[in-house]
Amino acid sequence: MKKKLAIVLCGTSNMIFAIAAAIINFKNIYRGSEYEFIIFNDGKITEKDRQLINGIHKTIFIEYDFPLKNKLKDKTISVKHFTYMVFAKFECLKLLDKYKTVIYTDYDIFIASDISELEIKSISGVKALINEGSCYNNFINKIERYNMYADSILGGLIVFQDHLKDYNKLYDFCYKITAEYFDNLYFPEQAGFSLMVQEFNITYEKLDLNTYCLLPNKYTHFKDAKILHSYGFHKFWNGIKDDSFNLWNENYQKWLSIGGSKYKKLDKTLYKFLLKMSWFIPVRKWRDSFRLKFM
Repeated sequence: MKKKLAIVLCGTSNMIFAIAAAIINFKNIYRGSEYEFIIFNDGKITEKDRQLINGIHKTIFIEYDFPLKNKLKDKTISVKHFTYMVFAKFECLKLLDKYKTVIYTDYDIFIASDISELEIKSISGVKALINEGSCYNNFINKIERYNMYADSILGGLIVFQDHLKDYNKLYDFCYKITAEYFDNLYFPEQAGFSLMVQEFNITYEKLDLNTYCLLPNKYTHFKDAKILHSYGFHKFWNGIKDDSFNLWNENYQKWLSIGGSKYKKLDKTLYKFLLKMSWFIPVRKWRDSFRLKFM
């Protein structure tokens, strides 16, 4: 018999402090079905941190075995930046064999209020954040075979439900298309999901960006936002100093109080200087390459 709900996060061991803060946040806020956390990881999370997290809530740790390891020797800039862990998001489709609903969320978030409505059954079995008309942003070069001006699935929050038709075929497709276009990926998993919905003509339910993916610095203007997402280079832990940071920091401090691993801080002066310098680079892909190399 399938379980009701899995909440999925993925990341490398150095990000366990942020993953733990998200888990504490989620446990305090969520009012829906019983659930388990699943953390896809690089296999380097310490036993102490595993035990501490399981003391917060039942959590399954899965060392992610990326099936396209042979591709990693020639990493693209994007895969170096995000690490191969970003492809673990595809595993959410396979989890539908065991769970009725799978909610994936990035860990650089603060959940401001209950999001249990994400469990409500959708028509197709997919709920996602959308960047309208921007499929081409996921690639270094355009692909003639697909509509590059279709909407893009964003990777920060996505919901899959087990009435999604042929979800195992979708899982296989995501890895197949990733292998085919590996050297052309810019936002890797977004590329896979975006081509997936085109290939299989999936009518997904669109999630509102201002509700479920609001940049923290906009929170004062959108108090109804449910998820603040510090995507990009300004994270809660290295660039934001406002009310939203204080909210996130409460959960981080709870993690530290039980003995969890700390965030290894960057040199803030150097970080700010490099960030400022990067904005003088006019092309986004060159700018990201600079940040990846020096920051």
